[in-house]
Amino acid sequence: MQRLQRLQQHLLPNSTNCAKSLRAQATASKLSVSGFLQAPHGFAVVGASAERQKFGNKVLRCYLQHGLSAVPVSLTQTVIEGLPCISSLKDLGRDAEHYGVSVITPPKVTLQLLDLAKELKIQRLWLQPGSESPEVLQRAEELQLGLIHSGPCLLVELGFDPQWIPPQASASGEAAEGAVRWRLCGASQVFTVTLAAPKTRNALSRPVLSALKELLQTLPSSTRVLLLESQGSVFSSGHRFGDFAAELGAAEHRRTLQLCSEVNMLLREVAPPSIAVVQGLATAAGCQLACSCDLVLAADTAAFQLPGAANGGFCHTPAVAVAQRTSASAVAEMAFLAEKIPAERAERLGLVNRVIPRAKLYSEARKVAEKIAKADPAQIQRGKQVLYQQMLKPTLAEKYACAEPAMLEMFSTPASQEMVKKFQR
Repeated sequence: MQRLQRLQQHLLPNSTNCAKSLRAQATASKLSVSGFLQAPHGFAVVGASAERQKFGNKVLRCYLQHGLSAVPVSLTQTVIEGLPCISSLKDLGRDAEHYGVSVITPPKVTLQLLDLAKELKIQRLWLQPGSESPEVLQRAEELQLGLIHSGPCLLVELGFDPQWIPPQASASGEAAEGAVRWRLCGASQVFTVTLAAPKTRNALSRPVLSALKELLQTLPSSTRVLLLESQGSVFSSGHRFGDFAAELGAAEHRRTLQLCSEVNMLLREVAPPSIAVVQGLATAAGCQLACSCDLVLAADTAAFQLPGAANGGFCHTPAVAVAQRTSASAVAEMAFLAEKIPAERAERLGLVNRVIPRAKLYSEARKVAEKIAKADPAQIQRGKQVLYQQMLKPTLAEKYACAEPAMLEMFSTPASQEMVKKFQR
């Protein structure tokens, strides 16, 4: 309330201040909410707070609630909501310009921040209510910074549940120097794997593929659903081309491809259902990875591509996974034309199960995962196994012959007999 009162005071019709404010709003670089949310490397929250009733904490949690990567910036805290803090935007390094920055600071502090943003070439700034003043807006105009200001609030634009807190992980960790992160939610037994290297467009390097293989081979036995997510604006750009440099030799090239194939086959072979959560472009081996999951949930901003033919090559192995989800004519079109397929068309082609607004993607994905996790894990896992086994059978009779024993086995269980009694009544 105090921040809003300060904002109102700054915008009172004092002739000098009002003129400055109007002139700044009319001439400063415009930035849309959608443009801000497309920041490639995620978001920084200047003025982040460890106190959940504070606006600086709510903004941070809002990003996390929607599955967006966020870095808290604080001079007094080292960790907020489980995330390590940085003390200055300078700590973002040379890639600071690729971040969106939410600002929750008094106007005097904001004024100093603008010069630093200019120095770091940051062009996505969202001044949350109470952080701006006519002087701030005037200075932003002089520096030609891209701003959202004077009203729009992240909590309103994205939607925020103040009761939401980050899921408590019963176990978590990282691999490949932080490029892969994982956590197991103790309550739902949903195992989440996150590609966490947006600076490299979540490339599937040898270390990343090795980490994914090890995680899939050592999933906790309690895991009921596997979620595969990524940070940044690209789901995955596919192989790291350095892994195919001539000096490495054909044997190493072959091992990289074998490793990638093993990861994609494991997604089909592991017992729990797997769900790819695709927020941006999934291209080449990144498209292969998404399509190897049992379900694919995609943001309306997502796209799928087999780009090899456009670059003098061909996406041989990625096309294998794509062909498992769509028709021969559709995969041929993707492979030969190498064009990006928007999420809505990908849904029509069968590559995607559901298209979800970007802001709701991760929260909806969690709901889907938790819904599956509530079912009997033994039946779900057996069902996944038989589902794919019968798909491989050449005739309809063989498909039923494969499925019938599993159905009989299911009806012999005490839980199924309870269901039978319930519906006999």
